[in-house]
Amino acid sequence: MTRINMMSKQPQYYDIIVRDLVADNDDIVGAVILYKQLPITEYIGELNKTETLKIADQIIEFHKSINRLPSLVNNEKIFIESRDTLLIVVFYPNQCLLLVKAKQTDILGRIIHAIEETSQKIQYLLDPRAAYRNGYQFFDQPKDNEIIYRNKPLSPEF
Repeated sequence: MTRINMMSKQPQYYDIIVRDLVADNDDIVGAVILYKQLPITEYIGELNKTETLKIADQIIEFHKSINRLPSLVNNEKIFIESRDTLLIVVFYPNQCLLLVKAKQTDILGRIIHAIEETSQKIQYLLDPRAAYRNGYQFFDQPKDNEIIYRNKPLSPEF
């Protein structure tokens, strides 16, 4: 299954991921996931569609020019600061990116941690095999009533 098919079949998962990111963090005021310069999620929070598309176009062109360097890999982040806001851009394969608008804050680590968790979920939706190779494993944990316990014989020393 190609990545494009995955995106078209599961847009609600991307919306849920973005909504959770904005809802769970007071410092994050808006977010959107873009694919080839077009949004694949709703604009969540305080994001202007025209500004976002203009920024995304410039960032993707910039990323194409620097992506030829061997030291750069996917899931890299760019931070753009203004007086009162912070724009964080996370790059994924095939020109997919996450734009996050946050309040300017002294506690940047909390925002970065939330974005890292969201990035892992997005990476898994884009390519589960790549996410597995990167060490990100998202398996449904069985509920306690679903776990089957085996009766093991006691060892001889008991």
